[in-house]
Amino acid sequence: MKVRTLLVLLGLLAAALVVWRSERGAHMEAVDVTTELSGRWTTEAPGYADRFLEIRSDRVVFGRGGDDAISHTLVGVYRESEEDGAASFVLAYEGEDVEQPPVELKVRRERDRLVLANQPNVSWTRAR
Repeated sequence: MKVRTLLVLLGLLAAALVVWRSERGAHMEAVDVTTELSGRWTTEAPGYADRFLEIRSDRVVFGRGGDDAISHTLVGVYRESEEDGAASFVLAYEGEDVEQPPVELKVRRERDRLVLANQPNVSWTRAR
């Protein structure tokens, strides 16, 4: 493939990504962490029963089993429009390398549980 053709294809891909992100952003509203999101969330799902997810006003904490946890600074919280009435949120947080773009975690709030977009079969309930 010629260099010029490759550059044109990369340019088209970049333009498509910009359009996709702007379309996606059109249906998202920046919000603060609300009481429906905040708190510690746990699950009984096999492989995750010793884990937790904690959402604070300024941080997201991932419990990785036992006393091991990793905390990240929240840089944005966005509420997405949903047709079925369930609330979906995108939590943008700084990853391991703060020089990189924020990492996004999409969560869906359904009644009394959270479902992570990347783990749709695992339900998280608020710890008591």
